[in-house]
Amino acid sequence: MTAAKDAPDTRPALDVADLRVAYGDLVAVWEASVRLAPGRITALVGRNGAGKTTLLSGICGLLPARSGSVVLDGRDITGLAPWRRVRGGMAIVQEGKQVFRDLTVHENLRVGLRGRRSRRGGGEAAVLEELYERFPALAGRRGHRAGALSGGQQQMLAIATALAARPRVLLVDEPSSGLAPVIIDQVFELLDELRADGLAILLVEQLVDELLGGIADDVVVLDRGRVTLRDQASNISAEAIADSIYSSS
Repeated sequence: MTAAKDAPDTRPALDVADLRVAYGDLVAVWEASVRLAPGRITALVGRNGAGKTTLLSGICGLLPARSGSVVLDGRDITGLAPWRRVRGGMAIVQEGKQVFRDLTVHENLRVGLRGRRSRRGGGEAAVLEELYERFPALAGRRGHRAGALSGGQQQMLAIATALAARPRVLLVDEPSSGLAPVIIDQVFELLDELRADGLAILLVEQLVDELLGGIADDVVVLDRGRVTLRDQASNISAEAIADSIYSSS
């Protein structure tokens, strides 16, 4: 696994400032700020119900922001529809192996292609072949219905579909949920490869020891919808994360 790197001196790929997100009158995230740099994985951690998925939904536009801003590559996208954010270079892998179960693997990937910003990197056929090279387990099942795949294969397909849009920023929500340990290792290895390719990744994950063991460069702790701790992963312990959560209770 690639060692976590010191923060590069560069403009952030994603700058989320003081974002407030609500469900109707119920505010679930209060003035949260997260900054992502290219080639780094930022882990967003916290107990169940802390607002992690809500924050991701606010960042990608699935929920409207009540206040604050989302800036992608220097462009304010706070008011844009989700599909416009995808076209701008952002993609999300939602929790729960979200794929089109009645479509084939190949058809799922073609859906992901619709979000591409441009034809940079080749036409559709070239992009699909590149994805099949990165995900060989999917290549042999390209004609199979997605719902017939194993849980691990569905998770890989969900990630591959997001990558089909050629994002610069990738949001990933609980990719280890419901997977066997050997498959979790494969998912983390893939995220490590994507980091090495220069993607900025925001990763929601509960496996704190694995995050601090090398997959995360930076850590942001969220509790009750508020950021309670942020630092480079090398400066944070599991005990510090727990303290920042339960001291806010």
